[in-house]
Amino acid sequence: MSKVTNKRKNDKQFSEIEKPAGKKVFNNEKNGANKGEGQKKNFKNFKQNDKQENGQKTEKKASNYKYSKEGRQQNKEKQGKQDKKVFKTKEKFDKKTKKIYAEGENEENDGSGILISEINVKVNKIQSKDTPQEEKEKYIEEYISKLSGVLKQIVHKRDGSRSVQACIKNGSEEQREKIFNILLDSKELDEIIKSKYGHFVALRMIKYLKNKTTKDKLFEVIKKNAFYLVTHVEGAKVLDKFVINNATPAQFNTLKKLFSNKLETAANLKQEEAIENIAAKIIDKGNHAPLLSKYILHISLPILIPVEREKVIEYLREKILDLVDDKEGIKLALDVINYSTPKDKKLLAKNLKDHIFEIINSQHSQAFVIIIKLLFSWDDTVQANKSILAELKPRLDELLPTKNGISFFSAIFQPKHNALTSLEKEIKFTTSKKPLEQKLSEVIESVFDDLVNCIPKIPEEQLFKDFNTSRFLSSIIRHIFISKQEKHYQFAFNFVDKILKDGEQFLSSNDKKKNFNDECLLSHHDAHRIMKNIILIVKEVKDESTKEAIVKKISNLTNLLLKHLSTVLSSRATYLLVALIENDINKKMVIDAVKKDKTLLQKQGEDNKGATLLKSLIAGQ
Repeated sequence: MSKVTNKRKNDKQFSEIEKPAGKKVFNNEKNGANKGEGQKKNFKNFKQNDKQENGQKTEKKASNYKYSKEGRQQNKEKQGKQDKKVFKTKEKFDKKTKKIYAEGENEENDGSGILISEINVKVNKIQSKDTPQEEKEKYIEEYISKLSGVLKQIVHKRDGSRSVQACIKNGSEEQREKIFNILLDSKELDEIIKSKYGHFVALRMIKYLKNKTTKDKLFEVIKKNAFYLVTHVEGAKVLDKFVINNATPAQFNTLKKLFSNKLETAANLKQEEAIENIAAKIIDKGNHAPLLSKYILHISLPILIPVEREKVIEYLREKILDLVDDKEGIKLALDVINYSTPKDKKLLAKNLKDHIFEIINSQHSQAFVIIIKLLFSWDDTVQANKSILAELKPRLDELLPTKNGISFFSAIFQPKHNALTSLEKEIKFTTSKKPLEQKLSEVIESVFDDLVNCIPKIPEEQLFKDFNTSRFLSSIIRHIFISKQEKHYQFAFNFVDKILKDGEQFLSSNDKKKNFNDECLLSHHDAHRIMKNIILIVKEVKDESTKEAIVKKISNLTNLLLKHLSTVLSSRATYLLVALIENDINKKMVIDAVKKDKTLLQKQGEDNKGATLLKSLIAGQ
C-alpha cells in the first residue's frame, strides 16, 4: 500500500474520531464541497492540533501568569464576581426561611422574629373572602403582638408593607387603633411616609382614621415634617391625602401659614435662594398637584425672581388641566395667566383650545374663571374671541342649561361677579391700550346673538327660579336696552310680560294669600330680580323711545302691586315697592298708597325684611 493510501486512511480515522455525534462530515474531494469551507475547517482543525501539541507550553505560561501581579488581581476580581452570584442565590434561597428580628434580637439569643414566608401566608388568609372575620382578627392579633419590635425593618419591605395594610383593612376598630398607635409612637413615621413601600401604609392609615386624637397626632407629625414632605414624591402624596380626607380647615390654614410665613421671612431678608429652592423642588419632582403645593407655588410666584418665575410658568402652562379641580389650583392658574407674557398667553390658549368646554364644566364651580381671565387679559381681543368663544358657540345648547355654563356667560357681562378675583386684577397685567369698556363690548358682541337664540331652549322654571340663570337673564335684558338692540326688544319684554301676567293670575285668585308667596313669580326672589333690573336701568337708557317703553311696563307693575297691597306687603314682592321708591319711579304714588292705610304695614313683623326696609323709607319722607 502506498504512502498516499495510508495517509488517506489516517485522515479518515482522524475525522471519524473528531466528528461530533449525529453530524456528518463531508469529504471535500468526494462531495465537491466549496473549497473555501474546506479550507476554513482544515484551518480550525490545525488550530486544535496546534493547541494540543503546545499544551504543555501553554500550561507552563498560565501557571507563571497566575502568580504574577496582574494574574493575582484578575483572580481576585473573578472571585469577587463569583461571590456576588453566590450571595444573590443564597438570598433568594433563604427568603423562605429568613426571619426579621427586632433590634437587639437574633437567632442566637432566641429572639422571636417574624418569618417572611409566614407573613405572606397570613396575608393571603387575612385577605381571603373565605376566611371568617373572627379568624382574620385572630391572625391580626398575633401579628400586632410582634409588630412593634420589627416595624422599622418590616414596613419598608414590599411584603411587610402589604401585611400591615392588610391588617389595617381587615382588622377591627380596636386593632386598627393599636396599629396606628404603634406607627405614631415609633420615631420612624416620617421616614415611613417617604419610603417606597412604607407610604402605602400611611395612605391606608389615613383612609381608616376615625379617632380625633389619632388624627391630631398624625397632624403633628405631618406639620413637623411638612417642609420635607412637600418636596418628596411619596411624602407629598401622603400629605395631600391627609389634607383632603382628614385635615380640618383650621389645620389646613395652619399648614398654609407655615409656608407663607417662611416665604415672607425669606422675601424680607432677600433670601431668593430659599424661595426658589422650594418652588424648584416642587416642579422638579412633579409635585404640582397636591393642594399645599398649589398654594406654595401661588404665594411664591409674586416673589420669585423673573428667571425662576418664567421656569415655573413654563412648567405649569403644560399642566394647567391639573389645576381646575380645586380652589387652590384655580388661584394658581389665575396667577400663571397674570404673570404670563402675551406670547405665553397665546401658547396657553393653544394648549387649552380643545379643553375649554371641559374646564368650564369642571367639577369645581369656579373653574370657568380661568377662561374668563384668559379672555379679558389677552391683548388681542379678536384673537381671544376666535380661540375661546368661537370654540364654545357650536356647543351652546349643551353649555347654557348647566350651572357652570350660565356662570361663565354671566361673568362675561359682569366680570366683578366672581368669588376669586376682581375686575381690576383681571386686567392688571394686560398691556393692551384698548379701553376696558370697548374690550368688554367686543367680547359681548361676538357671542350675544347666539346667546339670545339659545335662551328659549332653557327650561322656563330654571329661567325664573334659579339664581344663576335669572342673574344671567337680567344681564342679557340690560344689555339689550343699554346698547339699543332694537331687534331684541320684544324678546326682553316677553319676560317682563310673563312675570306680570303670572302675578295678576295669582292675585286675582281666591286662594291668593296661600299661594302667592310660595309660587308667584312676583314674589320669587330670583324672578323679581329681573323686574328690579328693569327698574334700575331706566336711568341708564339714553334713547327716549326705549325709556318710554320701559316706563310703561313699570307703570303696569306699580298699578298691579298697589291694587293688591295687603297681599304684596306680606310677601317678598315688598322689595319691588322699595326699588320703585329708591329709584324715584312712581315714588309719590307708592308712598301715598302705603300711608293711606298704615295698619297694613304696621302688622308686618321683623322677620319680613322687605316690609321693615319699606317702613324706614316711608318714615324718612
